[in-house]
Amino acid sequence: MDADGSMELILSKAIRKAIPKIAFSQRADRAHILERIQETYGGYSHTSTVSGREYVKVVITGSRARQVLDRIRKHLVIKRHYSGIIEEAIGKPFERDSLRAYLKEERKRKSLPLPKHPSRKWLAGYFDGDGCLSGTLLRSGTARVRTHIGAWQYDTEGIELIQKAFGGSISKQGNNFQWYIDMDASKAEKFLGFFGMHSIVKRNQVDVVLGHARTKHFRDGEEMVSLLKRLNAKPQRLT
Repeated sequence: MDADGSMELILSKAIRKAIPKIAFSQRADRAHILERIQETYGGYSHTSTVSGREYVKVVITGSRARQVLDRIRKHLVIKRHYSGIIEEAIGKPFERDSLRAYLKEERKRKSLPLPKHPSRKWLAGYFDGDGCLSGTLLRSGTARVRTHIGAWQYDTEGIELIQKAFGGSISKQGNNFQWYIDMDASKAEKFLGFFGMHSIVKRNQVDVVLGHARTKHFRDGEEMVSLLKRLNAKPQRLT
């Protein structure tokens, strides 16, 4: 939810009450995680094409959406504040324009205070959604691994929390921010080893890097970089 999820209110004219709506989106070749969500909470799915790539979205509304929010709210970092705003408005009468304006402003508000440290499962889910691993082959034949996570200007709580815990840098380009860190074997073990066992969508990529990191260096750089490229391109299967 903090990475590729959204939450909003359906402002029903018929009953004049706000109805919750949440959605989760993934590339079609990585939509297996959405199937797990849909199997548990229902909802409907649809497919769309963005910049030539197919995406799947699972949408859940009404009481089922509220059930999901009730379950996950305490675990959220970025959307924790806004989920509370949504829950407060559910089922209450509203004036359409004023409520829309209120929601728009509250969506920009940060979820403070931040936790002291990210949890393993939250970081696994956040990295599965918005994280990326890439390898660069060095002249020495070893590899350098860069990991980065992008965030919208009003959604930087996640990368700020990660930077505080693991270091790295945050850069800005327009309305987008990006946390990144160049990792040797020890840094990879510290970061990826912290949450890797809970990863689902990017588990294979994480395992490749951690497998090489256990040798205490990335000596087989060509093999590791090639593997990461192939895994980034191919569909991910859940195990």
